[in-house]
Amino acid sequence: QIKSQEISVGNILQYKEQMCKVEKIETTMQGRGSNFYVVDMRAISNNKKHSARLRSGEKVELIELRRLDMQYLYEDDNEVYFMDPDSFEQIGAPADILGNYRYYISAGEELEVRATEDGSSLVWVEIPTFADVEVVGERTTAICARGACLVAHTKQKTRKMMQPSPILPPPPCSF
Repeated sequence: QIKSQEISVGNILQYKEQMCKVEKIETTMQGRGSNFYVVDMRAISNNKKHSARLRSGEKVELIELRRLDMQYLYEDDNEVYFMDPDSFEQIGAPADILGNYRYYISAGEELEVRATEDGSSLVWVEIPTFADVEVVGERTTAICARGACLVAHTKQKTRKMMQPSPILPPPPCSF
């Protein structure tokens, strides 16, 4: 257990019988009395957001997790599989542990994961800030001005991004 003033962003706390990751902490000072800490956190199991108001000195349960470097292997139905590169042990986890980022992670990529103390189940995966994504296909842009349509050249390129950019058809021309 830790005191409320010792909580930091990224801690995993036991809150309402769920494991929650701390996302934000605000200190509220009142004229008289002690400080309050407003802790915004997200449940790991169902991704629900929770907010707790804790008094100064109030104790909460801190969950200790092991940090492991694991290699992403593959996705099968609703499971994703990781391998420990030292022991070659494979561990499966629900696919929603990665969320939409599973589309940007390629097989063989090293990721930092958090697992329970015994290492039997994964709690969350540290998502990399950037992903190498190759945009496949060509995109044609049309420019329409005063009834005349000019079609720009087609391009194909590789960008670093985290969100997919929609590939839209050229806008309709009105004559």
